[in-house]
Amino acid sequence: MKKSFKIIAVVVLAIIVLGAMLGGDDTSDDPATTDPITTETPATPTEPNVEGGYGLGDTFQFDGSSGLIELTFGENITFTTVENQFSDLDGESVIIIPVTLTNIGDETGSLNMFDITVFGANGVSLDSVDAFFMDDDIRWGNDLRPGSSVESYLHILYDGDGEYVIEFAGGFGFGDTAELIFQVER
Repeated sequence: MKKSFKIIAVVVLAIIVLGAMLGGDDTSDDPATTDPITTETPATPTEPNVEGGYGLGDTFQFDGSSGLIELTFGENITFTTVENQFSDLDGESVIIIPVTLTNIGDETGSLNMFDITVFGANGVSLDSVDAFFMDDDIRWGNDLRPGSSVESYLHILYDGDGEYVIEFAGGFGFGDTAELIFQVER
């Protein structure tokens, strides 16, 4: 099941990238559709309070592949259990982190699930459990109009006590990068 989910994710990503490369009508030579050059400086994230990244309770801005989003992470994590008899992860513990997402961009945006990689206490990337919690996981959230916010959660497979790192790398590697670093002691 894990292998097939990863294969599906890679196929979807390839389709998205291929579609972007093939594009639609190229109107870049049409002066009516060319954006004027601006001298605005892009928004900068708040300063990290954890060496190497941000921590629980922090707010930062993330310019990912689907828009400029401000993320505020809650400090109180809780736990739940995967309940799916057809999954290899049935019965596994899951960390729940509250997150507030706010679109601070000028266009409709969202947080793209491909912008997030989670590393567990052993320093190895973890299997994704967000599909078991699609109703309220930030990776399955709706688009946000400029200025709107939503309260949501980030669900992470529990890998034992220790330091967890959530890497945000936007725009298929061409956007902002940020890390949320936090300790889990159950």
